[in-house]
Amino acid sequence: MVYKFTLKRSAVKRRKDNELRNETSETDEKTLYLSMIRLKMIRKMKSAFRFTLLCISALTLWGCWGTDKPLESSGRNYELLVVCPELDWNSALGDTLREILLAPVPMLNQREPLFDLYQIAPTAYKKMFLRNRNILEVKISPNTESSMTAQYDVNAAPQLIVTLSGPSDSALTAYVSANREALVQIYEIAERDRFVAATSKYYVKQLTQTIEQHFGFEIRFPEGYRQRNLTENFMWVSLELPLGNMGFLIYKYPYEGKEALTLGELLKRRNEFAALVPGPSEGSYMTTSTAFTPEVSYQKINDQPWAVMRGFWDVEGDFMGGPFVSFTTINPHTNEVITLDGYVFNPKLDGRTGKRNYIRQLENIIHTVRFTETSDEETAPSK
Repeated sequence: MVYKFTLKRSAVKRRKDNELRNETSETDEKTLYLSMIRLKMIRKMKSAFRFTLLCISALTLWGCWGTDKPLESSGRNYELLVVCPELDWNSALGDTLREILLAPVPMLNQREPLFDLYQIAPTAYKKMFLRNRNILEVKISPNTESSMTAQYDVNAAPQLIVTLSGPSDSALTAYVSANREALVQIYEIAERDRFVAATSKYYVKQLTQTIEQHFGFEIRFPEGYRQRNLTENFMWVSLELPLGNMGFLIYKYPYEGKEALTLGELLKRRNEFAALVPGPSEGSYMTTSTAFTPEVSYQKINDQPWAVMRGFWDVEGDFMGGPFVSFTTINPHTNEVITLDGYVFNPKLDGRTGKRNYIRQLENIIHTVRFTETSDEETAPSK
């Protein structure tokens, strides 16, 4: 009995083992089948992904080629790359170029050069250097006349490439020395035009509207400037810097004769309106420094005559100061004196946070001024 019972259990066990093997075999087949399906799906997805990337790349390339959009230029404002052989750079020609391009910016209380210079040999002038925003090439070759030529947006945009050519080191040195002002101005004008073009697109519209309504002219400030104070004939606009601020005092008063544009009258009016700008301590206010006598010159900007006064400002009752540049003209539609007095306060001086670029930005903002014709009702003082 026990023997038979053991046989029966073994038979049952064998049947169960066979059934389990059959089930396992079926499961393995199903698993294998599903794995193959998944593999095919993954391969299809990879193919579709590659095709999508290919299409995107093709469209991107086509967009660049189709629109002929140039690469963006590299380098900071007022940076200048000089491509010149070492022999010429270390000669009288190089000395003359450095004397002209590294001359100090006038009326700054810390010495800063007109441009930041970087010199490389012609053999290194390739790849990333081709995209610099300001480039000066020096080429000396016999049987060539001394000349200066300019090209714009050659390898990138915005870009200016000036080429100085001459038959010898001495001949080109004499030519550069005689045309030093033109060499400086061509780069300064290029930087100014870039600023004006950018500011024409991106500016603080509310400030433009407020100034046009109160003073009768249009001006465009880059993003970041804000209104600090506004009265009937005075407005203070400023931009906060990491360690200081910069901005404009805008004011107007009746024109009473040619004396309005003399140095004495300009100073008198400046101190009158600058006193409306409070200093950091109680009772302190902005004024004009008496340590240096301001300088005044006269020039036309966009066909409008301006008196340009440069000097230094202080704070009465505290220790603050910096450079200022003041632009004064006569509103041709209201016969009022209009002054835009730009100032900079930035006590730190290093390669990127000096005063040069800030004071130049103020000067460039003036080139966005346009006088608009307004009715008597619009220009009448508010009551």
